[in-house]
Amino acid sequence: MQDIQQRLDHARMAILEKAQKKLRPQGVHVETISPGYAADEIVKAATRFRADLIVMGSRGLTGMKRMFLGSVSNRVTRHAHCSVLVVRTFLPPQKLKV
Repeated sequence: MQDIQQRLDHARMAILEKAQKKLRPQGVHVETISPGYAADEIVKAATRFRADLIVMGSRGLTGMKRMFLGSVSNRVTRHAHCSVLVVRTFLPPQKLKV
């Protein structure tokens, strides 16, 4: 169990470093990555930082995938104390179903 926890901590630190490297030039400060269910952690962070707005993406899962995987953006919009802007993921024209 301790080995698994160390691997998770190492993976979290690698993700944090990658995010910091990518976002710092745009003036975004990434402080921490919280373990736990994503929607709950996003709502907690927004409350802690007294956010006025949460902006997040949505992959647009439907059907069985949505039922089993849930929707982080859906849960955040229901539980956040502030406004939430959900932006749909961009799909190149060749991937659009017509």
